[in-house]
Amino acid sequence: MDFTKYVSLLESKNLFFSRADRLGDPFEGSISKRSMAARKFIAEKFGREIQGVSSALVELAGFEGKLWDSVEADTYRLRWDAEWMFISCWHMNPVESSAMWQLYAPSGYGVALQSTYRKLRNSLPNDVYMGKVQYICYEKDLVDLKNTFSPFLCKRKSFAHEAELRAIHYDSPIYTRRDKNTGEEVRAAAHHVRNTEGGKPFAVNLDHLVENLYISPVAESWYAELVASITNRYSCKFPVNQSSLDEVPIF
Repeated sequence: MDFTKYVSLLESKNLFFSRADRLGDPFEGSISKRSMAARKFIAEKFGREIQGVSSALVELAGFEGKLWDSVEADTYRLRWDAEWMFISCWHMNPVESSAMWQLYAPSGYGVALQSTYRKLRNSLPNDVYMGKVQYICYEKDLVDLKNTFSPFLCKRKSFAHEAELRAIHYDSPIYTRRDKNTGEEVRAAAHHVRNTEGGKPFAVNLDHLVENLYISPVAESWYAELVASITNRYSCKFPVNQSSLDEVPIF
């Protein structure tokens, strides 16, 4: 992260989870062409067997009984889910990545926070889901549509260098109504409500979360001193290190 985001983290003591649709990749939360073809086949089969039509019709909660074509509804739901899926992105690697430094701190004024899976898991609430991103071909591979999180744990193979682990929190609004036939209260995701926030903060204990801090390998000495000073000012106990990529060769 860059220096301003690091200072914000120190000041707020909150780990920021961004909305999936604000992460910058238009494929976030989408499904593959093969999965869509499979979904269309199931919808048509369901429509023929149950409703006697070529495609199934479904109702989305909150739209007052409006019927949608099921494939159209799936597309809407996937885009809508991306507004309510909050994600914290991490790079899993036993060594530092020069590519990640260049992508996320190109100016040299950045830091990397190193943790472990267990420390991250223990720092977050139980309703935060964690998983490794799978890098797939969106032409040929299938995406598991039975799991709400699956589309958000898939990315295009061109992003494989990110070796990403994601912490994900799904927090959709709830719609409540009375079933017309039984009179019972029915709760479902309120698909008509749109999200106006950019993300969601989660309070964390930085000393429990962070194992090491690394300063950009191209940073000048004054910047390294500044990062160490700011970290100390906030009484953080984790070590502040210069990136190992800054080492001088022996010849």
